[in-house]
Amino acid sequence: MKTLLTLLVALAAQATIAQSDAALVLYADANQSGKRHVVRQAAGYADMRIDLQHAVSSLTLAAGYTLTLHDAMDGGGQDSLLITGPCVISDLKVLPRLHGNGNWDNTAVALTLDLNPSPTPAPMVPSGTLASAE
Repeated sequence: MKTLLTLLVALAAQATIAQSDAALVLYADANQSGKRHVVRQAAGYADMRIDLQHAVSSLTLAAGYTLTLHDAMDGGGQDSLLITGPCVISDLKVLPRLHGNGNWDNTAVALTLDLNPSPTPAPMVPSGTLASAE
């Protein structure tokens, strides 16, 4: 029994570690549960696999990424939803949509996942070089 419990804990930890380095995790059910699909890096535009189309209810997006959900193939359609990470959306029903069922639950069929450009730091100005306003 102890060996089985240790194995189950190890498997659960392994799944958590695998998801922690993911750019995006899509879930079939609300509250990050049910069947999941892990995307490890930015991929640009992609139609979702057939088993994911109209089947995403929650998601986790890592820092440094921007996700756009599309309600039609080829990035077309009536609506799209832009999300910037880090972000956890436990239920896509809370995000309004102008057309269709009125929310994003089980709506997306395509996505665009991009890496956010790193913010450009402000240039450093050496002290004592600023002109005075006299």
